[in-house]
Amino acid sequence: NSDFVPSHDLALSNIISKEIQSINVDLNSAIQYLKRNDISNILNEFVLRKSWFLVNFQEINIGFAKNIGNRINNYYPKELRILKDF
Repeated sequence: NSDFVPSHDLALSNIISKEIQSINVDLNSAIQYLKRNDISNILNEFVLRKSWFLVNFQEINIGFAKNIGNRINNYYPKELRILKDF
């Protein structure tokens, strides 16, 4: 089903499969992800198959994103995003 969107809670779960593709990002990239900004330019250096993957910071899952071929969709929940710079 093309409408499947994994739960953000699943990304944070300790029981999530290690088989799910994941990408570790640096602090700046993690902040961009948590602001729910476009992250396509951040992750375009990685070879990703067209699918869901986990975004990690310091080996900790922070959420899901999806490679759809021509861009990366950020699926961090809107209601949790960082709104202001700190």
